Amino acid sequence: MLVSVNTIADRIVEQILTGEHSYTESTLALPVLHSVVTENVDALLRGLSGEHRLLDAPRRAGRVKAESGIPMAGLLHAYRLAGLQLWEEMIARSRVSQRSESLLRVSSSVWGIIDEYSNAAAESYREVIDDLGRKDQQAKSVMLLSLLEGETAHSEVSRLVRALNLPEHATYLVVAAEPSGTGADPMPGIAPRLRAAGIASAWATWKGEFVGLLGCTSESEVAIAVNVVAERAASRRGISRSLISLADARDAVHQARVSLRCTPRANVASAGSVRRHSTYSSSTTPLRRPSSEPTFSARCSNSSQEIGHPCWTLWRGGSPPRARLLRPRCGFTAIGIACSTGSRS
Repeated sequence: MLVSVNTIADRIVEQILTGEHSYTESTLALPVLHSVVTENVDALLRGLSGEHRLLDAPRRAGRVKAESGIPMAGLLHAYRLAGLQLWEEMIARSRVSQRSESLLRVSSSVWGIIDEYSNAAAESYREVIDDLGRKDQQAKSVMLLSLLEGETAHSEVSRLVRALNLPEHATYLVVAAEPSGTGADPMPGIAPRLRAAGIASAWATWKGEFVGLLGCTSESEVAIAVNVVAERAASRRGISRSLISLADARDAVHQARVSLRCTPRANVASAGSVRRHSTYSSSTTPLRRPSSEPTFSARCSNSSQEIGHPCWTLWRGGSPPRARLLRPRCGFTAIGIACSTGSRS
């Protein structure tokens, strides 16, 4: 049968294109498909004839089909079609040579090598998909950090937002979470949980923190997003004021980080538990680290009072001689949101 490899491959290719629509809809060129099928038929027949079984052909098949967008089911279906075509060819030849009984004795070997080759192809396929996933995540992390650092040209912002699967017209929130002491995910399952609530998000590790950009299309989604962050967080976390323009993303990152630092470690809830949070207000004054207060972090972390954790904010009118410490009306909570402020403490 080795002399008929090309003929058998032609039939298999025809069956694949007829019976598996994912191939006709993919970027896989017909000559490439034919070469992959021919290599695998040749390898299968040589393996059945007793030669050393080499898995280079099925591994290439898995790699090429993963890179071409063929689903795993399509890859395995092609091997089943190839196995059936080889089996039918063997049956036809055994009838001519009156060797049907011999064929029955080797039937388990035929389907055994088909399974071996399809498993090797599937393993190679998964490796490529995993690698593509890692590269895609790395690319998205670079795009996200470019937005958050404010280094993206205005003309490029919309392209990056679309690439991150975020809504172009939205109210955005920036989240910052510190790494957990155990090395565990500080926000386990946050992206799927937000997605289930209809909220798009993008996440990356940046300067030792886990940061996220959330796109909310309504005020109700903003409230839902804040609750989900509280629910999923397993370490201290902070949330920025809401922003409409991503030109303000750099400031929002700063706000989220200040909020994080203002969160008492004792207030951190385990992932899955919900903490009360302050109400988000459009009149909230952006949080800033006062230049005149070099000991900000220490004073912030040591200033917890009975009614809630205070935070630093800018004086609303003019340039004050020094920053003032104000007490939130709502009471500062585990989320560390930049909240509306009330009387001075």
